[in-house]
Amino acid sequence: MSESNLTQTDVKAGKTKRYKLYVLTLTAAITMMAMSVTVFASGSSVPTIDLTGVNLNGILDGVVAMIPQVMPVIVGFLAIRKGISFLMSSLRGA
Repeated sequence: MSESNLTQTDVKAGKTKRYKLYVLTLTAAITMMAMSVTVFASGSSVPTIDLTGVNLNGILDGVVAMIPQVMPVIVGFLAIRKGISFLMSSLRGA
Protein backbone atom coordinates (compact mmCIF):
# COMPACT_ATOMS: atom_id res chain seq x y z
CA MET A 1 0.00 0.00 0.00
CA SER A 2 1.70 3.18 -1.13
CA GLU A 3 1.14 6.52 0.54
CA SER A 4 -0.59 7.87 -2.57
CA ASN A 5 -3.30 5.17 -2.31
CA LEU A 6 -4.21 6.04 1.29
CA THR A 7 -7.58 7.68 1.88
CA GLN A 8 -8.15 10.52 4.33
CA THR A 9 -9.59 8.11 6.92
CA ASP A 10 -6.52 5.89 6.55
CA VAL A 11 -4.29 8.86 7.27
CA LYS A 12 -6.38 9.81 10.30
CA ALA A 13 -6.23 6.23 11.59
CA GLY A 14 -2.42 6.39 11.58
CA LYS A 15 -1.87 3.90 8.79
CA THR A 16 0.93 6.00 7.32
CA LYS A 17 2.94 5.55 10.52
CA ARG A 18 2.41 1.79 10.41
CA TYR A 19 3.35 1.71 6.72
CA LYS A 20 6.58 3.57 7.40
CA LEU A 21 7.34 1.23 10.31
CA TYR A 22 6.80 -1.81 8.06
CA VAL A 23 9.13 -0.37 5.44
CA LEU A 24 11.77 0.42 8.05
CA THR A 25 11.52 -3.08 9.54
CA LEU A 26 11.68 -4.72 6.13
CA THR A 27 14.68 -2.60 5.16
CA ALA A 28 16.52 -3.54 8.36
CA ALA A 29 15.76 -7.25 7.82
CA ILE A 30 17.01 -7.14 4.23
CA THR A 31 20.17 -5.31 5.30
CA MET A 32 20.88 -7.89 8.01
CA MET A 33 20.30 -10.75 5.57
CA ALA A 34 22.64 -9.14 3.03
CA MET A 35 25.32 -8.72 5.70
CA SER A 36 25.07 -12.37 6.75
CA VAL A 37 25.19 -13.52 3.12
CA THR A 38 28.32 -11.41 2.62
CA VAL A 39 30.00 -12.96 5.66
CA PHE A 40 29.23 -16.51 4.55
CA ALA A 41 30.06 -15.83 0.92
CA SER A 42 33.46 -14.39 1.76
CA GLY A 43 34.42 -17.63 3.51
CA SER A 44 35.31 -15.98 6.80
CA SER A 45 34.07 -17.60 9.96
CA VAL A 46 31.63 -15.82 12.23
CA PRO A 47 33.39 -14.77 15.45
CA THR A 48 32.25 -16.71 18.49
CA ILE A 49 32.21 -15.50 22.08
CA ASP A 50 33.34 -17.87 24.78
CA LEU A 51 30.87 -17.70 27.71
CA THR A 52 32.20 -20.62 29.75
CA GLY A 53 33.49 -18.40 32.58
CA VAL A 54 30.39 -16.19 32.78
CA ASN A 55 28.03 -16.76 35.70
CA LEU A 56 24.42 -15.77 34.88
CA ASN A 57 22.88 -16.94 38.15
CA GLY A 58 22.47 -13.35 39.37
CA ILE A 59 20.28 -12.49 36.38
CA LEU A 60 18.23 -15.65 36.83
CA ASP A 61 17.75 -14.90 40.53
CA GLY A 62 16.57 -11.38 39.69
CA VAL A 63 14.04 -12.61 37.13
CA VAL A 64 12.71 -15.29 39.49
CA ALA A 65 12.38 -12.72 42.29
CA MET A 66 10.29 -10.47 40.01
CA ILE A 67 7.74 -13.16 39.09
CA PRO A 68 5.53 -12.72 42.21
CA GLN A 69 5.39 -8.97 41.59
CA VAL A 70 4.85 -9.05 37.83
CA MET A 71 2.32 -11.89 37.59
CA PRO A 72 -0.59 -10.06 39.30
CA VAL A 73 0.04 -7.04 37.09
CA ILE A 74 -0.13 -9.17 33.94
CA VAL A 75 -3.27 -10.98 35.07
CA GLY A 76 -4.91 -7.69 36.05
CA PHE A 77 -4.04 -6.11 32.72
CA LEU A 78 -5.50 -9.05 30.81
CA ALA A 79 -8.65 -8.99 32.97
CA ILE A 80 -9.17 -5.27 32.34
CA ARG A 81 -8.69 -5.75 28.60
CA LYS A 82 -11.17 -8.62 28.56
CA GLY A 83 -13.68 -6.63 30.61
CA ILE A 84 -13.44 -3.61 28.32
CA SER A 85 -13.80 -5.87 25.28
CA PHE A 86 -16.91 -7.48 26.79
CA LEU A 87 -18.45 -4.09 27.58
CA MET A 88 -17.74 -2.76 24.09
CA SER A 89 -19.26 -5.82 22.41
CA SER A 90 -22.32 -5.55 24.68
CA LEU A 91 -22.75 -1.88 23.82
CA ARG A 92 -22.36 -2.55 20.10
CA GLY A 93 -24.95 -5.34 20.28
CA ALA A 94 -27.49 -3.16 22.09
